[in-house]
Amino acid sequence: MTDKTQKYKWNIIALVVFVCLAVGGCGQKENNVRVYEDEQIAVSVEHEELTVTAFIDKIDAETGVIDFVDCMTGVTYSLGYHGGVDITNSHGNAMNIEQLQCGEIMDVTYYSDTKKLTKLQQSSKAVRRTGVTKLAISADGTNAVYKGTKCSVSEYARAYDGDKEIDMLEVNTEDEVTLNLYGDKLMSIMVTKGHGYVRLKNQDTYVGGMVEIGHGVIVPVTPDMLVAVGEGTYTLTLSRNGYIGSKENVVVTKGKETEVDVYDIAIPRGTIICEITPAEADLYVNNVRQTEHAYSGYYGSYMIKVMASGYNTYVRRVTLEDTVKTYKIELAQKSESTTEDGTTEDNTTDSDTATSTTEVPITEKVATNNTITISSPEGVGVYVDGEYVGMSPVTFGKTVGTHTVTLYKSGYLIKSYTIQSLDDGNNDTYTLADLVPITGDTEIIE
Repeated sequence: MTDKTQKYKWNIIALVVFVCLAVGGCGQKENNVRVYEDEQIAVSVEHEELTVTAFIDKIDAETGVIDFVDCMTGVTYSLGYHGGVDITNSHGNAMNIEQLQCGEIMDVTYYSDTKKLTKLQQSSKAVRRTGVTKLAISADGTNAVYKGTKCSVSEYARAYDGDKEIDMLEVNTEDEVTLNLYGDKLMSIMVTKGHGYVRLKNQDTYVGGMVEIGHGVIVPVTPDMLVAVGEGTYTLTLSRNGYIGSKENVVVTKGKETEVDVYDIAIPRGTIICEITPAEADLYVNNVRQTEHAYSGYYGSYMIKVMASGYNTYVRRVTLEDTVKTYKIELAQKSESTTEDGTTEDNTTDSDTATSTTEVPITEKVATNNTITISSPEGVGVYVDGEYVGMSPVTFGKTVGTHTVTLYKSGYLIKSYTIQSLDDGNNDTYTLADLVPITGDTEIIE
């Protein structure tokens, strides 16, 4: 081959290469590009799209990243979002990023290589139960119970109060929550209405009775008590021995303590005087023998019993609602008609006993031979179902059922936990998180 021929050959090759470059590459597949108007992000249509069902764990508006937890595997995905992402609810209606909440279960579509979201839709396979109260998680964390309904808890499940993840034990029975289930398992709990705390002041006359706050909280009145109550405005009702007093418009704020002074509705005192024939008879009030034929005490309902040798026993329930109330009682000799146990009941109803008051029953909890210990944080007051049990570390008797454990220390945010105790022969120990001090920088969620 002559030099001239070889030079001509190379010129032809160079021309072909130039033409290929000019048309975008010889032998290459055309790479179409989609451009999002808001951020001018070029994305290849050849990128592989993947779809998983996951719940939202975190939304970072500053970095434009959303974290998701896969409902099937527990794997966490950190995916970027932008204005071009298609977001819809389970019915296909458009949503915006501000409407998304931590805990929601979504069908998540994204590019596998760039980790960019392309589509988000509330999963139609998920079950969403709203307005749930009285939720309790089992001690081993595998089951949840609310109002007689039981469901399994996923090993990947998490709880959220707004955009903040919380310990599942921090979900109080008085909270209102939304439950998100997938494949019959609870995946996430979203607190929609939290709880605060009510402390009674000057409640001495009601100790041993009951306090009812709204219609959901009914607990015994103790000398030192702190009760977890769902946020809202309530009527607080105290009752003891048939006497009832109420306070209207008690406002409970999320994460805060409300002190209710009940001095103005304290139970008054009065005296029951019994003029008894025969004079040597004994008077019993609520089965306690009196040294005289009189009894002084708080207003309320009492059972009086009069007994004397050779006479029928007299039994009657009376209501003390005056400063002084006198009853004339004449025992019948045993020759008269008696009941099988030798008592005579006076069924007479007068103005003193016509008022009907119902004492709220106390639900008995089954005691065990085991204990519960709150080992930490140390040096905080521990309340169980509103009743003070001591400073931590503290150990108390274990009773079967669901309990609210509240930790209190002056100058710190109050914290409560819901625990379930089983009659399993075990002593339970709980190590709980330290309380957060109240400072100028402390955020209290309203």
